[in-house]
Amino acid sequence: MKFFNKNNLDFPLILKDEVTPSVLKNEILKINKLIKHRYLIIKLKNIVKKDNNSIKNFLDIKKSVLQIEKKAKEQTLEISKSINIKNHEIKKLSNEKILLDQNKIRIDILENQKMLIESYKKNNNELKKKFENISLSNNKFLINNNELKNIKSLY
Repeated sequence: MKFFNKNNLDFPLILKDEVTPSVLKNEILKINKLIKHRYLIIKLKNIVKKDNNSIKNFLDIKKSVLQIEKKAKEQTLEISKSINIKNHEIKKLSNEKILLDQNKIRIDILENQKMLIESYKKNNNELKKKFENISLSNNKFLINNNELKNIKSLY
C-alpha cells in the first residue's frame, strides 16, 4: 500500500492496493504516526512561536532596559547639573553673606566713629568753655597785674 504525497500533510491519504486486516492495521499505525507527526510539527511550531515570542519579549525587555538606562543617565546628568548649579548658588550666597557681614562691621565702625566724634566735639566744647573761662580769668589777672604794676611804679 502506498500513500499519495506522503510529505505534504494537507492532502488526504489514498490507498491504492487491496485492504486486509494486517494491512489495515499497518495503515492505521502509519496514519497514527502521521497524525502524531503532524501534531508534533504543530507543537514544534507553537514552541518556535513561543520561542520567537520569548525572543521578542527578551528583545522588548532589552530595549526597555536600554531606554531606562538612557533615561537614568539623562536624569543623573540633570541631577549633577542641578547640584552644580545649587553649589554655585550656595557659594554665591556665602560670598554675599560674607560681604553683608563685612558691611555690618563697617557700619558698626562708622557708628562708633560718629559716637566718638560726638564725644570729642562735646569734650572739645567743654574744653573751649573752660579755656574761655581760664582766658577771662587770666585776662583779669593780667589787668589786675598791670594795675598793680602801675600802682607800684607810682610809688
